Amino acid sequence: MSETRQLDPEAVANWFFRLNGCFTIPNFIVHPDMGSDARTDVDVLAVRYPHRAELASSGNPMQDHEVFTKINKCQVILAEVKTGRCKLNPTWTNPAKENFQRMLRAVGAFPVTEIDVIASSLYTTGSAVSLDGGTCVRVFVIGSEPVQPAASARTGAVRVTWTQIAEFIHQRFRAYLEQKKNVGQWDETGKLLHKNAENFHDCSEYSDWLIENLKPRT
Repeated sequence: MSETRQLDPEAVANWFFRLNGCFTIPNFIVHPDMGSDARTDVDVLAVRYPHRAELASSGNPMQDHEVFTKINKCQVILAEVKTGRCKLNPTWTNPAKENFQRMLRAVGAFPVTEIDVIASSLYTTGSAVSLDGGTCVRVFVIGSEPVQPAASARTGAVRVTWTQIAEFIHQRFRAYLEQKKNVGQWDETGKLLHKNAENFHDCSEYSDWLIENLKPRT
């Protein structure tokens, strides 16, 4: 029998990145250069290294989602999480606010001399690569459907749906039940995702359960 409990969308998204070999910080906040009223935050900040491998010599290595594996660079990911359609908050679509510049400086993955060029690319394409070619930064938007953004939003942001996330998590836990059995140190969201992956043999049922129990997030 499945266990029903409302799921924090940001926490579920964090597990999607974590299961794909990313180091994550949920709700990464960058404060303004002056004053204390306004702030900028990324729902999930993630970093994934290019040589990531798990169970590589077991004969059944874990296969990460292709959205990550198709890029062979160190990836810095800035993720926006919604339960409705995929969209970006205005704070990330207005170049005049220079929020990408603040975020990039806070993360520290790129030389300060490259920040403006990289930020400009993020505003127009949703991704950028360092001058040495070794590191890229990508904007992810998670939501219920991969609709095209408004004209003012970036056209190149990676859109990932909750169905895609549910299918990946279910497949990962079902394919590696033995290796993923020890979950005592996981948080409550991870434990619940794992438990119901065991309970639901059918991926579509698992996906329906996950989506139905997401707390609304605009």
